[in-house]
Amino acid sequence: MISAFFIYNQKGEVLISRLYRQDLKRSVADIFRIQVISNTDVRSPIITLGSTSFFHVRHENLYIVAVTKCNANAALVFEFCYRLINIGKAYFGKLDEEAVKNNFVLVYELLDEILDFGYPQNSETETLKLYITTEGVKSERALKEDSSKITIQATGATSWRRSDIKYRKNEAFIDVIESINLLMSTTGTILRADVSGRIMMRAYLSGTPECKFGLNDKLLLEKDASHKGGSRKTTNTVEIDDCQFHQCVKLGKFDSDRTISFVPPDGEFELMRYRTTENVNLPFRVHPVVNEIGKSRVEYRISVKANFSQKLYANNVLIRIPTPLNTANINLRAAAGKAKYVPAENSIVWKINRFQGQSEVTLSGEAELSAMTIKKAWSRPPISMDFQVLMFTSSGLLPEVIKLGVFNRPTSDICLDSAVPLRKHKERSPLYRKKFDGFTLRSAIPSSDKTWENWAGTIHLAPEAIFKPTTLTDLQDIVNLARTNGKTIRCAAEGHTLSSLSVTKKYLVIINNLKKVQVLQDEHYGWVVIAEAGTPIREIDYVLRTNNPPLTLPSAIEPDHVRAAGVVATGSHGAKTALSTMSDQVVSMKIVAADGKVYEFCDTTNALEMQAAKLNLGLFGIIYSVTFRTEPMFNLHMIDTLPLAKDFLVPSVVKQLFESSDSLQIFYWPFNSYDPSASQPLDPTKDQLWVNQFVRTDEKPTLSPEEFAALRVFQNETSFLVNYQYQVMLEKPEYTPAITSTIWHEGPGIAPVSLVLQAPDAIHFLSSYSKNIPGNFAAFLFKVDPDFNDFVKEFQAIINATYAAAAQNSFPFNIIASARFIRSSHALLAPTFDPDPNADPNAIYCSIDISTYHFTPGFQTFVSSLGQKWIQDYNAKPHWAKEWEYVPNIKSYLSQAYKTQINTFEKIREKYDPNKLFFDNESLQKIFDGALH
Repeated sequence: MISAFFIYNQKGEVLISRLYRQDLKRSVADIFRIQVISNTDVRSPIITLGSTSFFHVRHENLYIVAVTKCNANAALVFEFCYRLINIGKAYFGKLDEEAVKNNFVLVYELLDEILDFGYPQNSETETLKLYITTEGVKSERALKEDSSKITIQATGATSWRRSDIKYRKNEAFIDVIESINLLMSTTGTILRADVSGRIMMRAYLSGTPECKFGLNDKLLLEKDASHKGGSRKTTNTVEIDDCQFHQCVKLGKFDSDRTISFVPPDGEFELMRYRTTENVNLPFRVHPVVNEIGKSRVEYRISVKANFSQKLYANNVLIRIPTPLNTANINLRAAAGKAKYVPAENSIVWKINRFQGQSEVTLSGEAELSAMTIKKAWSRPPISMDFQVLMFTSSGLLPEVIKLGVFNRPTSDICLDSAVPLRKHKERSPLYRKKFDGFTLRSAIPSSDKTWENWAGTIHLAPEAIFKPTTLTDLQDIVNLARTNGKTIRCAAEGHTLSSLSVTKKYLVIINNLKKVQVLQDEHYGWVVIAEAGTPIREIDYVLRTNNPPLTLPSAIEPDHVRAAGVVATGSHGAKTALSTMSDQVVSMKIVAADGKVYEFCDTTNALEMQAAKLNLGLFGIIYSVTFRTEPMFNLHMIDTLPLAKDFLVPSVVKQLFESSDSLQIFYWPFNSYDPSASQPLDPTKDQLWVNQFVRTDEKPTLSPEEFAALRVFQNETSFLVNYQYQVMLEKPEYTPAITSTIWHEGPGIAPVSLVLQAPDAIHFLSSYSKNIPGNFAAFLFKVDPDFNDFVKEFQAIINATYAAAAQNSFPFNIIASARFIRSSHALLAPTFDPDPNADPNAIYCSIDISTYHFTPGFQTFVSSLGQKWIQDYNAKPHWAKEWEYVPNIKSYLSQAYKTQINTFEKIREKYDPNKLFFDNESLQKIFDGALH
């Protein structure tokens, strides 16, 4: 049966993992992530790789995955997956990533009860709730009573319902909910119509009542007529094509006499699903008249008539009428309701709050079109409608005979809720596309998403349109469309993307679907890896690791969710002491410029242009692909030590460790020595640092891939707990010392660690402590003096600032401070670029990062005070892709600090974007204007 079970989020991170058999290893989780989640071409819910089959279900922002190596019953596996989803809804209200993270212990408890050695055992929510609860601990006597009830219910005939339920009033409500799928030609002829319906029941009944009711099903009524030896009118009958029942329904009774007999679960549940294609009664008739007047104007006249009874009303009617992509302006006149043009949806939205039956309303209007360079006919996508009609079903299906047996009484009170929410929409079927083919820019139509937020949840955008290209042609089409329509365009590339570099009100491009990777040998650079813009760094690492020979990226990039274009465009740095930013590891790149053409930049063709392009802040165009240099795979000895801050923050100590390391990082959790029993509970002289040192070694890795994967899972689970503790600190800031010291001693402060890891694993080892925790991040970089006096002074200043705030009962904050060292950069706009031609090309820069949980009060003030000091003393510059805009006078300072570089950069940028198509960013505009004038 099932050998392993996983729950992933949409980024491919494993949230829940459980292995039931020894025929699979934990590393199988990576296979699904790479082969399915990262591969948008996979559409099948079942994929078999070798002898391993992956069954998956998409729900909300989760992947529910069951893995097996045997020839399992696919229907049974999927039934289990959907049952688990329903159980999650019953326990958490909504099963999504947040619910799983906040209740992961409960999820594991449920899995342990539902599955035994990979075989489903008990998936009844009511039974599970008896002994897996979120309530307090019961007394021993109560537990014994519950135990007997559990046994009876789990082994009884009605495992979905307890027998001891009691209500003062017995009630049941039935909702018939239908969706109509309609395909209509341009002349108004109905080409196809069908109804998909559900019968929902809410049962509040005592005991274990048996409920019965019938339907006006054609088969039932014809059967009754034949038994009575006469004819019976069947004009109001419904011919059901297929149906599906809840497990509580007695199928034998339905087959024999077409009555639905069942003992209902308590509360709300779906009793039945059905579909019918005959005699569909359409509630509305839509008659659209759309005339294209040349290439500059489109006239609309849309008439909508209600076909249902005059006594009924449709509520919340919403009609969406598509418009051409190059629509510039629309004048609308509505006989009823309100209509407006929504550019982000490329449609007219017509709202009518109350629509009486047998009435007719009309909308007319004219759309003015802008000129288009691409001459394709408008495809006229379908009009869609959403509405609710009470006391009406398009299929005509009605529950008829209703009987309830409660305890020993033959019948009981029942309410038949005839309020029937009804939804209708026109389906984009293959037939429709064949009849009206040719979307304008079919490969680059806007996404249905209306908003975007960065991975940390600190930036929220609602641009006019969001595009999610999948090919180079898509990118070119989008740029051409923006230029033609006079719209500016920005790209969200996730190179941290914590600052507002992606903020735009016009067109936003999400490049996450561009993620092809290729490894090849170059005559100049040896082995290189070519990655499309949206490829996550972790995917590049995986491809390089599995190459023959195994390879790795030169620079160390901690967060494994950042993407190729993002780390390059914003100058994201690693942690290797001998190297600089990821932009400096780029040997060539392809960019779609403002004219829609693809330009390749390379050191060997034009070194100055490459200096500008490889850290361009999205101002050259949209990056399509990046080529990185690589080096042979190597191992790193990771040495974690926990020295006292006062002992480590000595210039000679830091310098000696720096010179002997391949990578050096220093972390500080404030108040980690907090001791409420001491005479001085908060004592900075007792605080420890977490010093993370990597040294290249020929030793073999300490952990197997499976053991390392298990360690990462543990880190993820730990971060969820830390997430909760941070939230407590937001609500109770006075608890900050106690909680941060607890986090320290349960996490990094447990004991020093010494491991040998492959380079990519070592690079990413620390990322899981922060990637699952939404936060704010700021970073400043400045040149370090040869003896490291400046670094020691400023890192100590962070410790002093946190304790100064604590002395005033103004706890800052659940911060984490960290530092790493890199070399100077050759990219023009890099914070570590020195325009002085006589500058040391191997100068050492320190990057000091300060992070906190999102929405922590006082964080911006704390960062601003330190940032201003570093700017004044060392000409420090912020990391472009992190937060810096709230620092006072920062934009005018950056205008002067980058003045020389910006003047050189602008001469090159104007060549590829003379009309500033990609310059829709207020912060960058102010910085550049200040430098150029």
